[in-house]
Amino acid sequence: MQLASYRSFFLFLFLSSLVGFGLVGCGQGAPTPIKLQGELVFNANQVSKGATARISLFEHGANGGEKRIVAEHTLHRLTVKPIQFEFEVAQDLIDNNGRYALRAQILSADGDVEWTTRETASIKPSTQDQPVALALTRLADSASPTFRRYNCPDGFFLDVAETPDGAVLKMGNRRLQLSMVKTRSRLKIYEDDHGNRFALGADGNSNFVIDGSTHKSCIAGKDSNESGSDAQG
Repeated sequence: MQLASYRSFFLFLFLSSLVGFGLVGCGQGAPTPIKLQGELVFNANQVSKGATARISLFEHGANGGEKRIVAEHTLHRLTVKPIQFEFEVAQDLIDNNGRYALRAQILSADGDVEWTTRETASIKPSTQDQPVALALTRLADSASPTFRRYNCPDGFFLDVAETPDGAVLKMGNRRLQLSMVKTRSRLKIYEDDHGNRFALGADGNSNFVIDGSTHKSCIAGKDSNESGSDAQG
């Protein structure tokens, strides 16, 4: 009887240890997601009816352009300020040696970009513990600028609208806001802080540098206000 009691006791300890290991294993699941939060800062008290905001976390490429979009977060039913955001990113999407930044846009109910970040905010997602303020600038007063489709010999195409203070490049849901840096009688050059460039010649031929890739001798075609949804990026 005493031997049986010892066996039962040791069997109980063994089974308890298995349960304990099981509980520890369950606690070692996926790493805690990275939480990013902040506020959109812009010079207006409210946004247009039905507006939405899109905040994007992207990784820079080796040449300083955009390598990939890591995560995007959309805010709906915007009304008045403050407009704050908070979203989570899985840790396995982040390379500790990578360089990351946040950008944001506010879009009208029709999908037109009304406000955008001219300068992105560089962050380190894995150690970011403070809210990020993203400063937005209003685009041209025209709610729907006229876009023209540019086709390049290498197969690349995108839509471009010139505005009073620069140019807007549209590639699907992505838009780039470029500022005019040089103008001559036969040449206009637009650039942003990330090396993206649009050089417009008087003969209609244009060259683009997008995310480090160069596209030359691109020809403007017809107006394409609604055709940018299938443009390449």
